[in-house]
Amino acid sequence: MQETRLGQTMHHTSSTQPFGVTHATTAHTVSLALTIHERAAIHQGRWFRDLPAATQQALLEHARLRVLLAGEPLCRHGIARDDWFAVCRGQVRMNGVFVNGKVFTLSFLRAGDWFGQLSSVDDMPQMVDAVAQTDCTVLSIRADAMKQLVSAHPSLLEALLRMSYARLRELARVVEELHTLPLEARLARKIMQLAQRENTDPTLAVLRLSQQDWADLLGASRPRVNSHLKSLQRDGVIHLEHRCLSVIDATRLSQIAQLEPVRRYAMAS
Repeated sequence: MQETRLGQTMHHTSSTQPFGVTHATTAHTVSLALTIHERAAIHQGRWFRDLPAATQQALLEHARLRVLLAGEPLCRHGIARDDWFAVCRGQVRMNGVFVNGKVFTLSFLRAGDWFGQLSSVDDMPQMVDAVAQTDCTVLSIRADAMKQLVSAHPSLLEALLRMSYARLRELARVVEELHTLPLEARLARKIMQLAQRENTDPTLAVLRLSQQDWADLLGASRPRVNSHLKSLQRDGVIHLEHRCLSVIDATRLSQIAQLEPVRRYAMAS
């Protein structure tokens, strides 16, 4: 992982090529500045977009830019991590941990989503893992800077609380579905939720997740989830090819998910 202030240039000697690398003779230079698309993603995210302009500018001025490869961790459960994050490019996987140590996936965050928890302003340990699902670029703001920003911009604390409550509501919904819905319905709901995040028409979305990713999202075994995926494909509801899933029959999928009419999920971003 590489980290620097926005706009700063670093020299990197690894053979790995993170985003934005240009070759030199024996080393390559990494320009760690937001691209046009990354900056647009940040400003289009609903949470950031609703902040006052002065608060937006203050957040960016205190942010550091990080480039991560798929699988690299941002924060770990039970460890005090002092950053608040924004995804600029790629996806970040948010994991919870059962009391027996088993990890399950809470959600996937994409470009424009901000995340963290109030541990970044109250010094409590993290309650989740955050891991790069793909190669990605994120902004991070350290705890001391965040505390200063909250003091200087009262609207920021309110916005952070709204985000935290939205995450808690989403977690409560997941727990409710875990105890009240069969696995097939939960799988159908998760497919619909993720597809609608990608496109307002779920049949135009392509979800790139492995069978293990789907199992982790549902807190179920891979063979059970795979069996239901194959059943949905056999019935003409979805199409599977390698790690790609697309929705063919959104109406039927919503019926299996016990969502009538088709419900659109709101996520904090």
